Amino acid sequence: MKGRNRLARFLGDDITEVTRSLADHKISFDPNETIGRKLFAVGDWERESTQRVLDFLVSEHLLRTSGVLLELGANIGTQSIYLMRSERFERAVVVEPAPSNLNFLKRNIAQNALQDQVTVVGSAVSDTDGELSLYLDSHNQGAHSVVASKRGDSITVPGMTIGSILRSANVAASEIRFVWMDIEGAELPALSQCLDLFTPPPPMFVEFSPVLLGHENAARFKELVVEHFTHVIVVPRKGQWQRFAAGDLPLDIKQTNLLLFSR
Repeated sequence: MKGRNRLARFLGDDITEVTRSLADHKISFDPNETIGRKLFAVGDWERESTQRVLDFLVSEHLLRTSGVLLELGANIGTQSIYLMRSERFERAVVVEPAPSNLNFLKRNIAQNALQDQVTVVGSAVSDTDGELSLYLDSHNQGAHSVVASKRGDSITVPGMTIGSILRSANVAASEIRFVWMDIEGAELPALSQCLDLFTPPPPMFVEFSPVLLGHENAARFKELVVEHFTHVIVVPRKGQWQRFAAGDLPLDIKQTNLLLFSR
């Protein structure tokens, strides 16, 4: 790993694509940004954490058999592949708005022979169907956001409601078994739509960023969590999980991941 880390630092900007063949999948990526550098160095992007979440859901009987995975903010498809390789889902609908990520996502789904199981939707999640601005992060292609906060240039991308996304994939809301959401500050409207569509809501893995949401929206996010879920687990990239009753979710935390579920 140390050798690969050193090599990654010497890759030139002219090397814009690398493909790695790993034990159970292939992954293509740009080695010049955050996720790509990690993939180049160690071969995965938070796969152990992803598997731990999945193992927990299975062990606690929170994941109903078969059904469909909904992934919002799929980036280049790392978690899409890991979750589908688990064979816990019959199908997946994966959503990504950024054109550069979307190109890698489609290629990664195809080169892992998942195209018959995975529907890729090139869109941002929005309150309404139509175009919207996506603000780009030049260093981390997983940090593009529809929230105009400390971002760089913007591009215009399609926006779709979650209902429209599911209709475009010919998937009924009742088929969704798990939601994986990493959409950089757009979590509140997406969570609200999910809770309107899915009754009862399936378990959800959600990136939570009070700073991007702002205090008022973060408080509203917590209200929705309290209304619809009984338990929250804070899942940091490193370190121990922290379990809370939904009403005890702290709002003074930095960007982290939450696993939401009900007993």
